[in-house]
Amino acid sequence: MIKEYNPFKTAIHRVKPSKPYQILTSKGLINKSYKVIDYGCGYGYDVKYYNDLGYNIIGYDKYNKEYNNINLNDKYDILTCNYVFNVLPYKKDMNKLLKDIKNLSDNIYITVRADKKVIKDNWKYDEINNGYWTSKGTFQRFYDEEMIKNQFGEVEYIINGNEFKLFRLNK
Repeated sequence: MIKEYNPFKTAIHRVKPSKPYQILTSKGLINKSYKVIDYGCGYGYDVKYYNDLGYNIIGYDKYNKEYNNINLNDKYDILTCNYVFNVLPYKKDMNKLLKDIKNLSDNIYITVRADKKVIKDNWKYDEINNGYWTSKGTFQRFYDEEMIKNQFGEVEYIINGNEFKLFRLNK
């Protein structure tokens, strides 16, 4: 077991919009009329990119000072939570996150990793938490449909792919 947990180290410096945001905007599931929160936005690239295009997206990430000072009592038309659940090793943290995001919106899109091909030889499997501790001190879980159903209940899949799964929580 890793003693120091560093979820902020999983944030990616992007050069283009994330695949989940590309999909959600191209399908019209997020448009310029919606008030959106990107919960766990990392460095905020999607927030900046889409706001420059006229979208109304607020970013929140408790590990980024630029995005951790917002009112979490507001309500949003849409909440996205991309690649956050898969970096939380402990069930209690996942349950708290799920409760927290449900208080912010009734329309929630979640993306989780599914592609186990990225697993490195030096990653340590954690059977209790059903995921891998990486050499950077981060945690990665790779979801299949059964894991999603167990954690989130019945969901509406937007993308049910081998690389990632993007879905809408049912109310």
